[in-house]
Amino acid sequence: KMERERMEKLKQKAEKEKHSEQEKK
Repeated sequence: KMERERMEKLKQKAEKEKHSEQEKK
């Protein structure tokens, strides 16, 4: 099972989106 890896990827994606949103403001 690669649950942990998937969670890590999701976390990275969420953080990336957060950064991009901050840049827009």
